[in-house]
Amino acid sequence: MVIGLFLLIYGITTALGGWTQGTQELDFARETVRNDLFMARKGSTAGTNDSSWGIRFATSSITRFKGSSYAARDTVYDATTQFGSRITITAPTEIVFLRPSGTPNATGTITITDGRKTVTSTVNRVGGIDFP
Repeated sequence: MVIGLFLLIYGITTALGGWTQGTQELDFARETVRNDLFMARKGSTAGTNDSSWGIRFATSSITRFKGSSYAARDTVYDATTQFGSRITITAPTEIVFLRPSGTPNATGTITITDGRKTVTSTVNRVGGIDFP
């Protein structure tokens, strides 16, 4: 009976630990995407390094870059964040904020999920970033 009770407690704490880790990964991804979008828009409106700035989205990573497109970027300025294996991002391939207005070359919805919970953001046509 003692062994059974121990196994039950162990199973519950393991499950809660996995849930907590997933939530932390989702929170980290949400904040990183949000901050990088704001930084790219701010870099473009401020004319940082006399350039536009953008974000390239991949399934489980993002890259903030300097340039008019990801293909034409200056790789010296790349800032890539790789997320954990639980995180999946669905978004436009890239969003570049045009200099000096900060308007994006593309709009759309950014969805980040950890398999259990999902957060959604939008970038509108005037460069507004809506993040919960």
